[in-house]
Amino acid sequence: MELSPEPTVKSAVIFVDGQNLFHSVRESFDYTYPNYDVAALSRAVAGAAGWNVSQMWFYTGIPDPADDPFWHSFWSSKLAVMGRQGSRYSRAPCVTRTESSSCRTVHTPF
Repeated sequence: MELSPEPTVKSAVIFVDGQNLFHSVRESFDYTYPNYDVAALSRAVAGAAGWNVSQMWFYTGIPDPADDPFWHSFWSSKLAVMGRQGSRYSRAPCVTRTESSSCRTVHTPF
């Protein structure tokens, strides 16, 4: 059995956890607003290795509109823009408890 040759230009599938990206950027650069561009970041990371981006996946938790209307609207709009830029995304509700707060994300392929 002969293996097919390695492609000249490789492709990458990029997976981004939105909450981890936001908290890393906040800690590293003192940003308090998630103004990152996932498509540009994906192309830059893949391009540095000489690869093309074949898919981009973004995962995040979104607060319920009753709990936080501003961030619910922000993330709904940002995901819509990302979708038009070619990103696929998965979203799940943030779950808030009195003793702690966490976002749970469930992978949903589109």
